[in-house]
Amino acid sequence: MICFNKNNPPPEDDAQFYKKLQQALNEIYFDQKLEEAELNITENSEIIEDGNISNLIEVVYNKFYNEDSQCLGIVIEKNKNGSLKIIIDEIE
Repeated sequence: MICFNKNNPPPEDDAQFYKKLQQALNEIYFDQKLEEAELNITENSEIIEDGNISNLIEVVYNKFYNEDSQCLGIVIEKNKNGSLKIIIDEIE
């Protein structure tokens, strides 16, 4: 829930205020979409906590060409330190 303090005057820099408000709304929207898109993580799911683009390419290549998978579900989250959390699940 977003609460505005009615006792304070509006911020001097309206553009900055609206930018921060939009960022908050985007985060709320993204969290809802992420919950809707969550995969069923099983013991066969591959989870990389501190990955990068190279890890993603390597795992996708291995799944398709070495393990002969036909369809993959991928969730990618950017961590605060810039690394990626990658969850790859084979879809049958």
